[in-house]
Amino acid sequence: MSEEKIIRDKDERTDGKDLYEEELLSRIEDAAARGAQTGTRYGIILATVITLLLITAAAFILPAFFGIDQKVSDVPAETAITPAPEEKRPTTADFSEAILTRTEQKKKIEVFEAEVTDVVKLSDEGLLSLPVFSKSQLITFNGSVIYTVDLTGMSESDIELDESAKKVTLWIPHAEQGEINIPASEMEFGDVEKGFLAFGELKLSVEDEAKIEMEAEKKMMETLLREQTLAQADRFAKMTVWEIFQPFVAKVSPEYTFEVSFK
Repeated sequence: MSEEKIIRDKDERTDGKDLYEEELLSRIEDAAARGAQTGTRYGIILATVITLLLITAAAFILPAFFGIDQKVSDVPAETAITPAPEEKRPTTADFSEAILTRTEQKKKIEVFEAEVTDVVKLSDEGLLSLPVFSKSQLITFNGSVIYTVDLTGMSESDIELDESAKKVTLWIPHAEQGEINIPASEMEFGDVEKGFLAFGELKLSVEDEAKIEMEAEKKMMETLLREQTLAQADRFAKMTVWEIFQPFVAKVSPEYTFEVSFK
């Protein structure tokens, strides 16, 4: 509503009020005059009562009818709707705290163990290196190797947060191959094969034992490479790390998925 219209409406209400007040006061004066003319006590009382009633009616009816005391500024504005507070989204720091506190406890994680077997032939060519004097024996070596993932160097930079996809990615190092363990109790000795003129048992010196053990370890390493055992260890590394840390990521926010990748 424009300011000009507000002023015009107000003037119209004021003019109406003035006319109504003049008529009301005229009636009051006429009533008082009639009471005075009668000269009776009842007439005066009646005039007084009428006067009080008319004044009371004027006090309540006029403001309500004409809206005299109400200003445009007094009209209450529409009640503002307060929006609900937006839910706080988790940050990289939140997920980092949940993950890195556990990496400090885990340090190196064993993710895979491989068993490997190889055979080494031990020979003693005998006198003049003639086959009739030779001796030989097959020795089976049974070993194992453990693969680990080292989490001691993990930091917040290894944790990536994709808010649009609601995904948390943990970048870890590849699995590391430990030393091949060949327990002496797991060695298997085959029968000694002898030439026609060979006598006695096949004896090993300390140097011979060290030599064939090194040869066995070398062959085991070749077997592990050939069978791509390290690649298998990497697959188990991702699975193991995911199983360890996924519950802590979900605790921060179940809406986010968790993924493990290699640096």
